[in-house]
Order: sequence, then structure tokens, then C-alpha cells
Amino acid sequence: MPNGRRASVAIIACYASAATLDTLPSPRGAHLCRIAPEELWVVAARNEGSAILSAVAAYLTTHEPSALAIDQSDGWVVRSLFGDDALTMLAQLCVFRFPDMRPEFVQGSVAGAPAKVLLLFGSVHVFVPYPLRHYLDSRLLDVGGAASQVGLEMSSFSFGTPNTSDMPTQQEI
Repeated sequence: MPNGRRASVAIIACYASAATLDTLPSPRGAHLCRIAPEELWVVAARNEGSAILSAVAAYLTTHEPSALAIDQSDGWVVRSLFGDDALTMLAQLCVFRFPDMRPEFVQGSVAGAPAKVLLLFGSVHVFVPYPLRHYLDSRLLDVGGAASQVGLEMSSFSFGTPNTSDMPTQQEI
């Protein structure tokens, strides 16, 4: 079974021309996720958010004075799934096919809710708007079987394998 947890992330939304966003360098430890031709997210550990926001904003406004970079971290929740079955479990909630390449970023409906999915080697990170967090948790529990599969509050976004020894029980969720 895959292991899952809540992750605390920095989501920096960048708005600029496609040409400017195409040249944006990826900050160390972050992932660039293209939302639309003129919109891109920079996703990284929460504690890196301020530094990344400053660096990205400086880059964008240097290359395009009307560009905008804003922190949207508080508007989204991320659920991170780890293990061999993580993608299989998530696929039960999706009607779209996941690409084979990694890393990869896709958008679509997860359990009927608008979501964004960051696919990495050994982990899957599902982003949903904050008001949908409990709905996503319940659907992940439905397909995951055990309550310990989701629900651990983390202080940073990790792309590695989690420590599952402190996963909450059904009663704690």
C-alpha cells in the first residue's frame, strides 16, 4: 500500500508571457509546473517560499515589467502519496491517463474535483483547492483502505520517502 501525508508547500504563481516563463530557471529544490501558456507554478518546500518568491519576482520583472509572482500557498492543499501502489491508488479516482515520464505535471479531475498532480519518481503529489481538502482525504481513504494512508501534517514538502512511524490512526483523522 502507498503511504500518504499532507505536505506543507510553497506555491508561487507566476504570470507573464509564455516566452518569459519559458526562460524562467528552476530554483534549486523546486519544480516548475506549467498551468497555462501564461501561468506557471513554482512548487517547493514551504520554508523556501519567501526566498523563491523574491528571486522569481526579480527575474520576471527584469525580463517583463508587467509580470507578476504571488504566493498562493494558502489557497491549496497537497496530499503526497509514496510507494509502489501510489499511482495505482490515485488512478482509481481519475478519468485521465498518467504520463510515463517523470517528473511530470498534469491537471484534471481527481474524484470529481479540480486538481493538479505532480508526478515524481517514487511519489505523487495531488494539489486541490483548500476547501476541497476533506473531500479529497475521504476519497483517498476510500480507495486506500487504511486510514493511516493519509493525514500526517508535515512542516515541509518532501520529495523523498516519508517516515511512516508517526502516521495518525483512523480516530485521529
